[in-house]
Amino acid sequence: MIMESMKTMEDKILTEEVTERHEVAKKVQALLESNGWKYDKHEGKENKLVMPFRLTNLTAIVIVTISEEVDAISVKVLMQDKCDKKFYLAINDYFARTNYSLRYGAFHIDHDDGELSYRYATQCTVDTFDEETIDDYIRICMNTVDKHYPVIERLAAGQLTSDEKKRYLMQSKMLVMGVREE
Repeated sequence: MIMESMKTMEDKILTEEVTERHEVAKKVQALLESNGWKYDKHEGKENKLVMPFRLTNLTAIVIVTISEEVDAISVKVLMQDKCDKKFYLAINDYFARTNYSLRYGAFHIDHDDGELSYRYATQCTVDTFDEETIDDYIRICMNTVDKHYPVIERLAAGQLTSDEKKRYLMQSKMLVMGVREE
């Protein structure tokens, strides 16, 4: 009897979480539609709203994910270019220096395939959802990528300035020396 009662409570909680996630997703969809933004909807364990965007400096894919597991909304901006493996050091250095000063989100590189992205996540439930704030977060993510993209594109393609070449050669030499000492 106690086990059945616990199972019923667990089922009720899970149902409420799924319902809440759908409510938050509906609010996000309404926000996107009110901005005239077209999106593809992908439902599953998480609701994903996928939008292609033409920004000033690039065309990107913006993915807004509503996650039930952590009551969060995340924004991911995928850049069209991938980083050549030879230039991971340069892009990692730029991302580390840039991320340090960012108030929201961070740039990332997928070291398996060179995919470049910017991500931001925030806690959000039906009760805490604020349309204006979520709209601001989405726009901040897109604008941050757009602002930094000219440098990211250049570094990812290996078009380094002479100062950058010197800096990365020095960093590489220091790494080799450090590895040899071990």
